[in-house]
Amino acid sequence: MNVYFNTNYWGHPNSAKPMELIKVKKEFTYGDFSGFIPAAYVSEEGIALDFCVQIPNEKVQAFWDKWHTKMEGVLDMEDAKQIGVEDPFRMDFGIKIAVNGIELESVLGCSISYTTIYDNVQAADMKLEQQMLAEYGCDSEGSWCFRRQMSRWDEQPETIKEIRVDLFAYEKSYRSEKIAIGMDCVGKTYEIRHPRSGERYQLTVDKVEQQTLDSEFIEQIGKGLRNQKNTGIVYPNKYLSVAYHLSPEIALNQFVLESAGKGDSPRGMLEKQAAGVTVIGGCDGPTSIFFAGKNGGQGRLALTDLYFEPVESSLWNPVFMEKEQEDMRLVVCSRDIL
Repeated sequence: MNVYFNTNYWGHPNSAKPMELIKVKKEFTYGDFSGFIPAAYVSEEGIALDFCVQIPNEKVQAFWDKWHTKMEGVLDMEDAKQIGVEDPFRMDFGIKIAVNGIELESVLGCSISYTTIYDNVQAADMKLEQQMLAEYGCDSEGSWCFRRQMSRWDEQPETIKEIRVDLFAYEKSYRSEKIAIGMDCVGKTYEIRHPRSGERYQLTVDKVEQQTLDSEFIEQIGKGLRNQKNTGIVYPNKYLSVAYHLSPEIALNQFVLESAGKGDSPRGMLEKQAAGVTVIGGCDGPTSIFFAGKNGGQGRLALTDLYFEPVESSLWNPVFMEKEQEDMRLVVCSRDIL
């Protein structure tokens, strides 16, 4: 199996030289994930590490039983978000590589998944996944996530004495019950309950404003979505902004107020293209920024998605963010290998 620097699983550059294979076989367990690092690959540009993570079949089966019917139809935004959260193949951790004690710049990460449980996946569609199974001796009856991480070095070391990996968990989101906030809610206080700890917070609305996105800004965004055969598109530009504060206060990265409403699709765009277009808010999380209020205090700002008509009121998801797993360091190799 040839691996090329700064190229994902599917890239096969004609002129590039394959990276050199180094077999390591380092097993690890990190939170709910267990697996092994079978190999490293090195070149003049940098280093790549492959990760084989085994996902329990019962976990994959439970996810499939719950969601496969909805996934075969048209998903609403709430279901799409929840599917992303519950996806058993979602790797909720980042990877940093260090060689000889020097942390390297990450340049590329990619992953593919293998399972025989999903009814809509045929063997003919999993040639690459089956190649990974055979290459690294993984059980074909199991479910696997294969992940590759590449990093660049400033100068290739003459000898690699140590390869070290830091695994760091991403923050997970936990939604409390929806609340409705509109133009007439300034000064109103909502009691928000943390869905895991049960701790209660007071969310007070400081300011609500109807806003219009600058036409030049929306035009710049549109250029990235438009092609020569798809002109004359009109984009929504109205949204609602809500300034608020919490009591007791918590760190900025531990709470966001996420718009629960689905914005308007651009006019003049094909339905399949428009389905994934969101400028503010969206399926990857809320737009939430920190600002200084007129009263000199500190607060937070949350924005709805974009609409064609002014927004009077919207539903919001109070979202608590938590990092559930401590970082972990692995020494993948500690001997001279180059």
